[in-house]
Amino acid sequence: MFSKTGLFIRMTEYINNWHKIWSNRNVVQNTDYSILQNLIILDGFDTPLGMMTEEQWLSYIALFRERCGIFPGDSIFEVGCGSGAFLYPFAEQGHRIGGLDYSNELVEHAHQALPEWQGSVFCQEAAAIDEQKPFDFSIANQVFHYFPDLNYASVVLDKMILKSQKAVYISGIPDIELNAESERERRGIMTIEDYEKKYAGLEILYFNKTFFTEFAKRYQLECSFYPHNMPGFAQNRFRFDCILKKHSA
Repeated sequence: MFSKTGLFIRMTEYINNWHKIWSNRNVVQNTDYSILQNLIILDGFDTPLGMMTEEQWLSYIALFRERCGIFPGDSIFEVGCGSGAFLYPFAEQGHRIGGLDYSNELVEHAHQALPEWQGSVFCQEAAAIDEQKPFDFSIANQVFHYFPDLNYASVVLDKMILKSQKAVYISGIPDIELNAESERERRGIMTIEDYEKKYAGLEILYFNKTFFTEFAKRYQLECSFYPHNMPGFAQNRFRFDCILKKHSA
C-alpha cells in the first residue's frame, strides 16, 4: 500500500543502499564459533564501531530483559532482526519469537540457524509489520537510524505499538543533540577514504526524545529513556534507548 505514496519510493532507494553494504559483507561463518557467535558477527558486530563476544552479547540481552520485565512465556517480535542474534537466546529459552529484515541474505542465515524460524522470520521492509498478529514485546535494536526519514520511522513505530501487548523497546537511537560530536567520532574511527567509500550518501537518522514522548501521549503509554549500554559499542554515549509500556503491562 505504500507504493501509492512517495514514502515507499524514498524508503526503497535509501534502504537499498544500506542493503548493498550488508549484502557485500562476504562474512564466512567460522566452524570454531558457536551458532550465536556467528550470528553476532553476521549482524555486523565485528567492526571498529562495535565488536562483541558471545558473553558480552548475552549480558546485553539480560539488560534488555531486565528493563522490559520479560517473563517466561512472553513473545518477542523484532524489527530489523538480521540473522537473529538478538532473538536466538530467547528462542533457546522457549519464547515464541518473530521478526522481519530487509536483507534476504541475513534472513537466510536466520533460517539456517533455526529452521523453525522459516515460519516466523521473514524478509520484509520494516513498514510491512502486520499489527494484526500480536506479540507481547516488539523491539528494534540499532535499526531506527537506518530509516530514510522521521515519517517512515513514525509509520514503523505506530505499527510496533499496535502490535505489542506489553511494550515496545527501541535501542541504540542516535541523539540529535549530540549529532555533531557523534559524526566527528564516527569519521575518526575509520580513515576518511574508507568512510566515504563505505558510507557515502548514507547518513544516519537522528532523533529528539520528544519524537517518542509524543507517541506515548497519543497512546497513553509509559515512556522511559535509558543510556545505550551495548558492550564494545563505540557510540554508546551518543545514543539512548526508549521503552514504551502499556499501562496494563
